[in-house]
Amino acid sequence: MRVALFLTTYLSARRLTQKEMAERLAVSREYYARLESGKGKPSVKVLNKISSLLGVNVEAIFSSRNGEAIDPVLQEISENILLMKNYEKIQVLNAVRTIRRGG
Repeated sequence: MRVALFLTTYLSARRLTQKEMAERLAVSREYYARLESGKGKPSVKVLNKISSLLGVNVEAIFSSRNGEAIDPVLQEISENILLMKNYEKIQVLNAVRTIRRGG
């Protein structure tokens, strides 16, 4: 179920259709729909394609707590960070460090 939750969350965040995602993964739309609904289990090959396509490691796909949705604020932060250039990521990291130090 965690894979389905992950796929649903990322699909909507990236505004992709099931057909578009299936094409990018080189699988049928029907197979992808089963994955997204939780009725199918992805192969290791498909999991690797998903992680590569979305820029996350395979572990992140399974990282929700107790099958619940990932914190939406953290989700939005991570989605935006994936789109940033390296220098922007460093700026964000420095800002987080400053906030954590209380400054």
